[in-house]
Amino acid sequence: MSIKDRQQSASITSKKKRATIVMTTATRKQSTLKKAYCKAHMVVGPCNRRWKVVAFEGEHRHPLVKIKGRVMQLKSHRRISWTNYELLKTLHHRNISTMQIMIVLGDFHGGMGNLTFNSKDVSNMRTHLSVGLW
Repeated sequence: MSIKDRQQSASITSKKKRATIVMTTATRKQSTLKKAYCKAHMVVGPCNRRWKVVAFEGEHRHPLVKIKGRVMQLKSHRRISWTNYELLKTLHHRNISTMQIMIVLGDFHGGMGNLTFNSKDVSNMRTHLSVGLW
């Protein structure tokens, strides 16, 4: 086999390797919620020992979210309760993985769809626990 043949076969194999790398790499489809920059809001303030609506703007620039599961994905609705936090902390200190923690918490709540937080929230909480912030 000549040097030219070797170079040619080497370039073919390297092209094959690149092609297989490109073909096996999968992109992850992400579910995103787009900001609508909605001006709807309500301001409440105390007045004579009672709460009173001071300002109200009810017009939305987007259709309202009707599906309960979709509402829980909004950042304003994602919360880890104190009991879930305590269990998460215990499991974290026992070196249980984030996905396994999510499964355990999902079992307590009747399924993963009933959780008010996602795996990224649990991962962020575990990072804070590792650093020692909480």
